[in-house]
Parts: sequence; structure tokens; C-alpha cells
Amino acid sequence: MASYNLTTIADTLQGYQRREVRQPNNRAVKQYLLNKGVPEAIAQSNSMNELCYWTEKELNEAFDNLTVPRGAPLDQLISFTVRHTQSNSAHAPDFVKPSFEEIQESVNKMSALCVNRSGTFCTNPAGGFVALSHVWSQGLGADDDNRGLHRDLLHQVFDRVEPLGIKWVWTDSLAIPGGKRTLHFLEEEVKGTIINAMANIYREARMVLVFDALCLRLNSTDPIQAAVMLSLGNWLTRMWTYQEIKLAKMAVVLTSKGPISFSAICRHLKDKAIIEFGQEWERDARGKYPSIAKTFGRLQRNDELGISLPDVAIGCGYRDAWDKLDYARAIFPTFNIEWKSHYNTRQAMRKIYSTQRRHASRLVLFHGPLRASYPGWAPAVFNGLKDCKIIEPGTWKIRGLQRAWLTTKVKFIFEREADRLYLALESDHAAQCQSVAVISEQTVKRASDSISLFEEAVRDGNGYLLTDERLDANDNRRFSIVGLLVER
Repeated sequence: MASYNLTTIADTLQGYQRREVRQPNNRAVKQYLLNKGVPEAIAQSNSMNELCYWTEKELNEAFDNLTVPRGAPLDQLISFTVRHTQSNSAHAPDFVKPSFEEIQESVNKMSALCVNRSGTFCTNPAGGFVALSHVWSQGLGADDDNRGLHRDLLHQVFDRVEPLGIKWVWTDSLAIPGGKRTLHFLEEEVKGTIINAMANIYREARMVLVFDALCLRLNSTDPIQAAVMLSLGNWLTRMWTYQEIKLAKMAVVLTSKGPISFSAICRHLKDKAIIEFGQEWERDARGKYPSIAKTFGRLQRNDELGISLPDVAIGCGYRDAWDKLDYARAIFPTFNIEWKSHYNTRQAMRKIYSTQRRHASRLVLFHGPLRASYPGWAPAVFNGLKDCKIIEPGTWKIRGLQRAWLTTKVKFIFEREADRLYLALESDHAAQCQSVAVISEQTVKRASDSISLFEEAVRDGNGYLLTDERLDANDNRRFSIVGLLVER
């Protein structure tokens, strides 16, 4: 008969029942991050989400392994700079660049145009290739004068990746016509075709290598510390890196101490969250790990679940792009939608919504950006999302969206501030029910007429608040209820 240590079991159960309840530490976390050189937007986002319940001592454990100049702005770090040596100048050009014919060949074959250490190009090399995922401004972006990539930068890349057995690399800064210069018509056509091939490139790469300036300065391969640095770095804030990590069958993050797989980061975060909260970690769990675990879990490729539009919207809500067209264009490879070079942002988002009609209707309560011109109930872009309330899908009609709502009439607006309306609501549950409607910054700046129209609708008795949850003044929740103010 098996024997059990009942004291140990009892202690374990009591420890589980005495699960630590953490309190939000938003202000202290934000100030700590600002003091470390983290930019305002990233510090604000992390203090409200991924690192909301962390302590300064816990953050110190990661920052103690980070080698950066004191007081340096962390969003301006450069990972790769040209070392001014003369060793190769007599034997080879300073810059490596494929010919347009080589790029055209890769387009015709819908193949990956890769480069090796010597600067030789090859489409789909026999031994396979890896794809780089990086931030252009951190040193590996295309040359503004269209000269390609400096040979010394290419050597620095291979200094880091050759220990992993890598001989061939695909990087967008060489394989795609670009830079900050204006492309001629043929280059735009070629660029569009390569964008249509990018999904296959990142799916077929042996691995995707993540170069982030903070992680490259992290003297640790601890997955939790790597996650913190990725959360605070620029790599997680760029539009194109979303599809690069989401499509990767295997991704590796490079640190100054060595590589660590992205799946290991996700697995460790999830394990920590489960230890903290059990299977309830996926809800609004007030702990150290649940939020950051969910952020990274959403980025990991999952062929069983696939990719949904709400998934992409949440994953891209805090991302930015140098070219505003990329707010839409960078999403196309993720859904394997064909990109057309004549698309503008409005047309591109309409194409995304029309190919994802059912899931598009689940985004109606996402707010922050302006609404699209069509469908008028959807966000114009995902960048700048403030609330990500996913609802059950409705039916997309020609004149709008049809679904069941909890409807409350707005009796009058008793106070108005620049970014909010104070509403008096009709209610069956309280004699006097009030609500505060926060207006997004984009609406205040660029669509103030919509606010005036709603005020007019309220005066005419036609202003309503639509929600997916019942309004309850006694509901002691952490987050606000997200709703729509509409004219009937």
C-alpha cells in the first residue's frame, strides 16, 4: 500500500488556498520604467497590463542583467553599427545588394531570396534558411540611398547566427525594394508580390531569429527576463514583426548570453501563471504572470486554433509603423490575403474586413481609433486600440450590423469635458443612474462633429447606450464596461 505524507499534502493545500492577492502597482511601475529610460507610451502600456502587478524588486532582477549606458533612452538603442575598418575595402564593395534581376527571379518563383556571409544571393538554398525579425531603426534597415546593406553589418549578423549552424539568411532589408525613398512603378509591383509571398517565407523558414536591442544587451537566457525585455523593447511595437512571429514555426530570441526559443518563453510564462492562479489565470487574474503570459501566448503560432481577426486586432493594437499604409498592409500576409499595390489604407482595411466578415463583427466594441468609412461600425485601423472587448458575432448587413444589445436611453448630458460626457441614464434598477462616457483622443482631434451629433440626438430623445453587459452600479469590477453611444 502506498504511503502519503499528510502533513506535506495539507501544507500544499493551505498554500494554494493562501494564494497571494496582489494589488495593482501601476504608478510605481510606470515611474520605475520611466526612470530606466523606457519611453512614455511603452511604460504606460506595460504598467497597465503586462507588468501591472510587478514590484520594483522583481523588475530589478531583469534590469540588473541589462547592459546599457546610464540614462540612455531605451527606444533609441542601436544594435548594429558599421565598424570603420579597411580590411575588406580593397577586395569587395562596401555594400551588399541583390540585382533587380535576382529580386525578379525570386518573385517569379515566389521564393525566398537569401544571402550568405560572403554576400552571395540564392533563392531557397538547399540547406534551408532562417528569416530575420528586427526593427529597421536598430541598425539593419535598408540603406536610404538604395545601396543595400553594409558588408560589415552582414558580417555582424553572421557572427551571431553562425554558432547556430546558420549559413543562409532572408532579411526584408535586402530582399524587398524599399528604404525611405519613393519606389518607381515596377518596384512597387515587385514589392507587392513579395509581400504576398511573405507568409510562405516566414512559414517555411527553419526558424525566425528575433533581434531586439534590449534582448541583445540582456546577459541572461532566463525566459521571464527575456519576456520583460521584449515587452519593453521596440520589436514588440512594430506592425511587421507581428506577422513575422505569428507565422514562425520556430522562433528564437537572441540575447547577449545566447539564444532562447520563443516557445520556451511562452511555456514558462504560462506555467508560472498556472502556479499562481490555476486554470483561472486566463481570466482577469490579479497576479504577476497572467497578463504577460496572455500577451506572449497570443503571439505564438497555433495551427490548431488558427488566426482570427480579434486575435490580430489585440496583437496589433499597440504597434506602430513608419509608413501608415503598413497599419493595414502588414496584416495581409497573416491572413494570406493578396495585396494590390494600388490599395490605400481605407481600401486595404475594407478588404481585410470583407474576407473576415464573421469575425469582423466581433470588433464593434473595440475603440480608440476612428471608425472605418465602411463598415462604419469597425475600427479604421487597429493601432491605438484602448479597449478590446470581444463579443459574439452579429450579422453584417448592407446598412449596418444586426445583433442583440442591452439598450439604455440617455436622458440628458449633465456635464461635458474635452474627452468625456457625463450621462444621466434611464434605468429599471435605480432611481438615478449615471455613467461617464470617455471619448477617444482620435475622436476628439479628428471627429469632433460626431460628438456634437450625439449631443443633438440626446436633446431630441434619440440618444442610446448599447452594451453587451448589464449595467450595475454595485458591480465592483476592475475594468469599465465598453459600450456604444448611438442615435436611434
